[in-house]
Amino acid sequence: MEVLTKKDLEMKLGYRFRDITYLEEALTHSSCGARSALKSNETRVDNILYGNISLSVLNNSSELISYPRGFSRRSRSMISSNNERLEFLGDAVLDLVISEHLFRRLVSEEGELTRLRALIVCEESLVICGKKLGIGEYISLSAGEEKSGGRKKKSIIADAVEAVIGAVFIDGGFENARKIVLKLFKYRIEDVLDGKIYSDYKSKLQELLQENKKNGRLLEYRMISEKGPDHDKTFNIGVFYKGEKIGQGTGRTKKEAEQNAAMQALEHGGSDVF
Repeated sequence: MEVLTKKDLEMKLGYRFRDITYLEEALTHSSCGARSALKSNETRVDNILYGNISLSVLNNSSELISYPRGFSRRSRSMISSNNERLEFLGDAVLDLVISEHLFRRLVSEEGELTRLRALIVCEESLVICGKKLGIGEYISLSAGEEKSGGRKKKSIIADAVEAVIGAVFIDGGFENARKIVLKLFKYRIEDVLDGKIYSDYKSKLQELLQENKKNGRLLEYRMISEKGPDHDKTFNIGVFYKGEKIGQGTGRTKKEAEQNAAMQALEHGGSDVF
């Protein structure tokens, strides 16, 4: 089994931490981090190397906590808490970086920028980034969480990615964090802007009609207008229920325009339909 170290992850990130304890805290899951948050002068940590991991037993707990072997005893004892605080910070940094990138790159209105950001900054894309980094293998988990497959849980991977972003921000400032975010999310950003990824608002609208015992077959999408040359068209499509327009949207493709029309219908409650 390959022994993973902090340096491996730093190389994947393309960033060298000045204070490695930030990275270690970012990779400490709440299942074991809460115990690390106990008063450091009252808590003794005994380290036991076992294979490729180090098992640590807190003197006031019978539960084992598994850490990747490369994590030092000194820095581990300095971890003040789990990664929840850094996750909170990383979430805000991620939003800011993507918001700034979209603002500078596009001339879209606020609503469209918000929609695009939501497609980029979501659990799915965080998990994709986390898997590329192999971040699950670096996370410190309680033995119970380890046994339950915690290293592969989407929520744990996504939270860890946000926490690492927060750690880079604290350790190296906004510019370094921005570089990391744009590197990790490069392909997701391009796929979203190319219209390859979108929320399936059409399915959500159909499901909502069914939930309200409405006939989904009476829902239809109609072309209202199209502008521009063949290589750069903009489509304007309306969504109608029983002949009444309940939403309208534009897009660079018909599918995108239909999705935006369905999204508007959902946001406005579909007039009196629902």
